[in-house]
Amino acid sequence: MGWTAGARAPQGVPAVVAEHRPTRKPHRSTDTRRRDSFGLSFQVLEAYRRGFRPVVGYELNPLLLRLSSFHAWRAGCYGKVSYCQEDFWKANLSDCNNVTVFLAPSVVPPLERKLLSELPEEACVVAARFPFVKWTPASVAGDGLEQAWAYIIRDVRRAEQATAGGSPQEESNPVPEEEAVQEK
Repeated sequence: MGWTAGARAPQGVPAVVAEHRPTRKPHRSTDTRRRDSFGLSFQVLEAYRRGFRPVVGYELNPLLLRLSSFHAWRAGCYGKVSYCQEDFWKANLSDCNNVTVFLAPSVVPPLERKLLSELPEEACVVAARFPFVKWTPASVAGDGLEQAWAYIIRDVRRAEQATAGGSPQEESNPVPEEEAVQEK
């Protein structure tokens, strides 16, 4: 399965196969961020090795879930990382600070909406293979099939607000009506 973050591809959506080589690159983009991370099997183990805690992977397929647990056991990480048999699309990500995903292009728009609506301001999202089209990355690593894009949710939200016609400062600090009248 090509999804980190355990996101299952919706019916009819092709998953992009992830290999060992590209799984390390996304985590290089988040080296300075030592909080929680989401991933599946090798991505979860790589995040754990790099110091992210806690690390959780989502998977619906029971066979892949067992295989992920086996990989954790073989790597000496059994019980230190978690794998949940849960649909990533239904999971609440509001307490996650780092999310890594291997994307299929057709799920980028709904995933953009889910992540923007659920992740906290300080969250970092790393996308491998395909970027989020509407987002501006904070950094890019690699090239071709090994390319990864890192996004800071706070920056993505600010850019969206600016594009929508108002700067984030204007919206968070509106001028009281009384002052606006006195200035005229």
